[in-house]
Amino acid sequence: MERGRFYQPVGERSGSDQTFSVGNPVDLAGNIRAIVQQERTNRTEHFNPAWWLRGKIDVIASEAVWQDQPEEKQQFFDDLRIVWQLVAYEKIADQHSSSVYTDIRTHTMGRRRITLSPLAVTLLDAMAQALDIPQKPGQATFDVSLFSAQVAEEKIKHNALSLAPTVEEVKRAIATSVDDEK
Repeated sequence: MERGRFYQPVGERSGSDQTFSVGNPVDLAGNIRAIVQQERTNRTEHFNPAWWLRGKIDVIASEAVWQDQPEEKQQFFDDLRIVWQLVAYEKIADQHSSSVYTDIRTHTMGRRRITLSPLAVTLLDAMAQALDIPQKPGQATFDVSLFSAQVAEEKIKHNALSLAPTVEEVKRAIATSVDDEK
């Protein structure tokens, strides 16, 4: 058969026009950046790429639950979504602080920190790099105690206007990672 219109090279093309094949490194941040840019051009309303990526992770996490995937897989995506919301807090808190606060508080009850798997750290780093969000590369452990019931009770006692932490509080919490304490 001639190499005409039915010929396709081996491997898949990514958003950054990079060919995937076994043994070739992948520019994950570049691919995420290209997909985000493609989505941005398809939108007419205000587009928040950090919130959009959060939504994509949420869909994957929900599908893992609906498809009765192993608990580890469900936890992987829940933790990635929660930590992404911490890292991207400054980009999403203005418009979605109530949703972010509720999501993090609901999924971290009884936990003071989240430790990501190496794969989740790689994804998180690539997402942050793709959206130019400052992030300590390789950070695996994140403090979520700002979203605890104890902190909420203290805020209520002091008549705080919002239970959600400020951007500065979140920045301080993720800047002092448990990884640094070891």
